Amino acid sequence: MTVDLGEGRPAELARRAMGRLFGTAHGVWLVTELCTVLHGGDDDRRPSHVKVHFVETRPPCAAEGVGCFTPAAPSAETYHVYVRTQDSAADPGNLVYGEYPGNPGCTVLILYRQPDSWMADSLYHELLHVWFLNAHQGKPRPYPTGHGDAGQCEFDEEFHTLLDAFSRELAAEEGRAPERLMPFLDTAGARLAPGRQR
Repeated sequence: MTVDLGEGRPAELARRAMGRLFGTAHGVWLVTELCTVLHGGDDDRRPSHVKVHFVETRPPCAAEGVGCFTPAAPSAETYHVYVRTQDSAADPGNLVYGEYPGNPGCTVLILYRQPDSWMADSLYHELLHVWFLNAHQGKPRPYPTGHGDAGQCEFDEEFHTLLDAFSRELAAEEGRAPERLMPFLDTAGARLAPGRQR
């Protein structure tokens, strides 16, 4: 995996976002699994490479949003993952509480205040697509990249569970989850606390 951090303030935010990703058990798990899926195994596939680009404007492959990846195909020689840098002074994305995609039936709580946490979340999401696509290739899945129309709750259950678990762990690591939501985060990895129903 190679990372293009950019320069100046965006580069500092990108470095901090990478630190946030690697500061979580779910982030380390994903990168380790991604390396295994893209470089290991007993099959005859050529190893794939991931290039992460932090950009200051809307990513080139995203119609909307702050992240995307390309190509959306398994066993690509190179995957490009784009994450838009977010500066708290200029970006309304710096919210205390958010929801993705906002549909109550499948919402992932987003509980960050720091722009680097938002960027780490976007990076995890896009890397999760690359992992999912390659880890499950050849298996019948309704959403080969992990989800279809997120606004319509078109998520693969495994993808959604991993995305939600990372979001909760990152919020707990940031230590900024709103008090009213803290009971739903456990302290051993920020998974849903026992008894919490989705």
